[in-house]
Amino acid sequence: MLFDRYVLSDRSSLTQALNGAIEDAYRVFARYALPLALRVCYCDVCVSQEDARRLVETPLRQIPVGLLSEYTSSAHGYDEEMHGTSLRYFLPRYFELIALNQAPYHGDLSQCLGRLRQADYRHEWVTEEVDVIDRYFDALLADKLRDVSVINWPVGYRLGYPMDDLLEMMVLAGGNVRRILAAFEAAADPGASLHIAGLAEKLVYRDGAPEFSSVMIRRSDPACYEIGAFLADRSHIARLEAVFFDLEAEPVLQKILSDGQQMIDAMAAVTRPEGAQ
Repeated sequence: MLFDRYVLSDRSSLTQALNGAIEDAYRVFARYALPLALRVCYCDVCVSQEDARRLVETPLRQIPVGLLSEYTSSAHGYDEEMHGTSLRYFLPRYFELIALNQAPYHGDLSQCLGRLRQADYRHEWVTEEVDVIDRYFDALLADKLRDVSVINWPVGYRLGYPMDDLLEMMVLAGGNVRRILAAFEAAADPGASLHIAGLAEKLVYRDGAPEFSSVMIRRSDPACYEIGAFLADRSHIARLEAVFFDLEAEPVLQKILSDGQQMIDAMAAVTRPEGAQ
């Protein structure tokens, strides 16, 4: 969950790569325009006629998060002919708001881009569009992994940025999971190691393998096991240890690393073949 304290007022703190990916999305999808009659649900609990008018008339870069959330929650189903143009038109603004930690959905971050998966963008959209989406995911992940702020919960300190929600969002959008995890692995420390450690508490052992436990992603989805295998990889332990000693002045962050290492060790002990060292 993204708390109000994490909302960014502008893009000045974003990485150059993420700002570039957002602008590339505005350029690539600029060829699309909204139809005069927006295809959404107009029932009493969905988009009002007034909100639909505002979505069409408001300049794309100025659409507020609450208004775009109305579209997210009410554009039910997906048909390329009926919805493809509108989705592409709004997509750069989705990317910008998500980068600003403003989730355009009346819920959590994980469900913001689910219609991309319905569109099967990686197979059905043109190469230039697929490429800009995948590069955005790479840059977004690298940017958010830099955030190592913490929140003191009743159960102890946890990293504030909801990295589990971000991974869920990319999976539910139909993103390339192997590419996403490669970007995670390549990201800079201390952020990458801290988030690996923080996510380790989401590991469960199921069907003979470590799994990323998610209430949003179906258990049958191979992504849960791909992410689980990545998080449980014992090669991360040495990386976490190195970062631990680099953070001697940050005992709270050291505790997160230590707890994560213990979780990875425990998962390795369960999954290690009998007799293996």
